[in-house]
Amino acid sequence: MKQLFIFIGLFYTFAGCCQMRDIEITLNTDSAFIAYGFSCKEILDDRAIKDNIGYVSRGIGRNNSKLVLTGDSSEIFKQTFKNLRPKSDNKTELVLIIRNLIASENIGTQNQFGYCNAEIEFAKREDTALYSLGIFHSSITERSTRVKYTHGKRIVEALEECLEKFNESDWKNQATKLIDYPYKNIPFDYKNLPPKGVYLNYSNLKRKAPFNTSDFEIQKANNSIKFTTYKISFAKELNSKLIGFVSDGNDIYMRINETHFLKSESYGKYIFFRGKIPTTPGNTAIDKSERQSHQGSDVVVIAAAAVIIGITAGIMGGGFFIASPAPSGNTTTNMSIKGVVIDTETDELKVVTDMFLYRITKPYPLMLKAYRKSRRKPDDKRKVIDAINAKF
Repeated sequence: MKQLFIFIGLFYTFAGCCQMRDIEITLNTDSAFIAYGFSCKEILDDRAIKDNIGYVSRGIGRNNSKLVLTGDSSEIFKQTFKNLRPKSDNKTELVLIIRNLIASENIGTQNQFGYCNAEIEFAKREDTALYSLGIFHSSITERSTRVKYTHGKRIVEALEECLEKFNESDWKNQATKLIDYPYKNIPFDYKNLPPKGVYLNYSNLKRKAPFNTSDFEIQKANNSIKFTTYKISFAKELNSKLIGFVSDGNDIYMRINETHFLKSESYGKYIFFRGKIPTTPGNTAIDKSERQSHQGSDVVVIAAAAVIIGITAGIMGGGFFIASPAPSGNTTTNMSIKGVVIDTETDELKVVTDMFLYRITKPYPLMLKAYRKSRRKPDDKRKVIDAINAKF
């Protein structure tokens, strides 16, 4: 499935990040549950990023390190689940699809928290087709002075919790549905807002699969008449820095930095947001034609505008939209308020420039003519997006 990409250079310009060496994680399983009513036949790894299971930031500044499994991750997962749920005679054999597995930590001056969030879909295989029996989530939180040493333990606990939740469900009587694995061709349903909940990444938003539906509190963070930012308080079992999107049932909120979100101003084929966007001359589009590489692999972002490098793997940093002034001394950055849209048909993020509006309004010349007579401010651009969305 196509994903949303951002310029790597912006991250380094605004976050001052330097890449540290990887941190190796080992998964130890010293016991296997024998009371489950199913066996594990096959493990499918459908995570957006497979070369790590998280990022952590330690030391002065943002010294970001990958959390990596020692060895081939696919083989490690197979062995881990074999230990946790060994194959057993007369047990239904199921396929386990790992949708998300993110380890992270939040180490402050007084409190240290370690997290692991997992999402597993359980399925039956019939010939070459997969039929879902449900998606189960787990959120493991640990407060300890040793959280940076115990990621492996929390990962195993998160996997175990998903197994337990599924086993305790009425899965034997659950109606199944065909899975379009690995969701390569699933369209974004822009006619219906994703249900209320917390979404770790764009893939979850597209699948309408909230990671958590617990209550959350949304508050305005500023009173600017030009654009508004929001702060959202989440359940304690989630590392809030990993959340890319939130739906309150009426609007979509998208993360822009460590503490703030923007609310969608138009929802449809194009989801419109506005904010201060650091751009350099000529940098007017953020899409798959502008992909950059980080450590040899494409970087997938969890939030559409966002902002965050490798956020599906757990790192927070920098912002594409930002809610603060540009760094001092940067003479090439344009900090004017702009609009961007998520193009839900291509899964790309686009800055709403005059050229972009010219392209999407070609079938509607009167719409383009009216825009050209306007002041071409962000409000005028949003009105065009509203009109376009009304056509679909």
